Amino acid sequence: MSIAGEKKVDREWLELVCPYTVLVLHNLILMNSAQHSHQLDTLFICSNFMLVVEIKNIN
Repeated sequence: MSIAGEKKVDREWLELVCPYTVLVLHNLILMNSAQHSHQLDTLFICSNFMLVVEIKNIN
């Protein structure tokens, strides 16, 4: 599995200029009550919204 696309987007987050406090979580794995895991490539969190970014690197 190639993670080149995810790494490229992660570098882009570093260049993001945002006047607000934000939290960016990479490769987040969440577990639900049935003990099933869910993987998120990137979760962007600010005071007004959360953005789930699912990244595909397709040539």
